[in-house]
Amino acid sequence: MHPGDLEIDQQLAQDLLTLQERLPDAVWYAPLGIGRHVDHQIVCSAADRLVQRGVKVNFYEDFPYVLKENALEARKQELGMSLEPALVEMSEMLPLRIEGASMYTSQTGANFSSEEAMQTAMKNYTHSIRPVETVHLERYWTAR
Repeated sequence: MHPGDLEIDQQLAQDLLTLQERLPDAVWYAPLGIGRHVDHQIVCSAADRLVQRGVKVNFYEDFPYVLKENALEARKQELGMSLEPALVEMSEMLPLRIEGASMYTSQTGANFSSEEAMQTAMKNYTHSIRPVETVHLERYWTAR
């Protein structure tokens, strides 16, 4: 993260904490930042302030960067949090997720050889989390 981005991180963290006070039962989701995109790293960092206050945050695995060997474990180590996995069955929603991902045509070209390859990778990954016949899962990580 560029030092100039620290102000954005601090403001976002303050905004999240203010919202959390107004909405104490809100469920929070934030990227783990596996792909090292600065916007995901800033949101992850700001969400960590919620975690430090005991608020439950579900960190999601950035796809397709989670596909890179050891990327997930490396990012979890970088964060220095003790994280516990939570699995959510999403088989019926997989077509919508694929449809949404297909809208990022520049990312499809940059990360996959074709849209079909992207769809296959997404299907294979969501199935590989726990390989049970037709079950597709998402995995979130929460601080212990």
